[in-house]
Amino acid sequence: MLLELQDLRQKAKSVQIVLSSRYEISFTWAEGFHMLELLPLNEEKVEAYLQARQIFFPPDQRLRKIMQNPMMLTLFANVNEIIERYKGDKQFDFKPRTTTQGELIWNFMEAQVVTLFKVYNTNAAGYYYHKFMIRHFL
Repeated sequence: MLLELQDLRQKAKSVQIVLSSRYEISFTWAEGFHMLELLPLNEEKVEAYLQARQIFFPPDQRLRKIMQNPMMLTLFANVNEIIERYKGDKQFDFKPRTTTQGELIWNFMEAQVVTLFKVYNTNAAGYYYHKFMIRHFL
């Protein structure tokens, strides 16, 4: 993949490449790339975002820290809406109290199962196949 990126960079001068990483990249093939760092959202912005979507701002400090990442905040907000709609449905296995990134991602994956349920509500075989794939291979 690195060779492909380097080849693309050399051949397609007008193509913009965005590479995302949690770690600092200092590879020679990345020389000339502009490095940008996304800063965490402050608590006021997180709370305003959740309030605009009418979602309770959780008191758990670990979760608040996780939600400073814009992607995790969006996942939390989207998943929260689905959990509220389906919290009494026993066929879905949401984590009731999210405090870690793993639990948030688990709930996101379970929300995908809910979406499958809505799409395949008349085709049980399709629903169970995709549910299996999501729960065991992703």
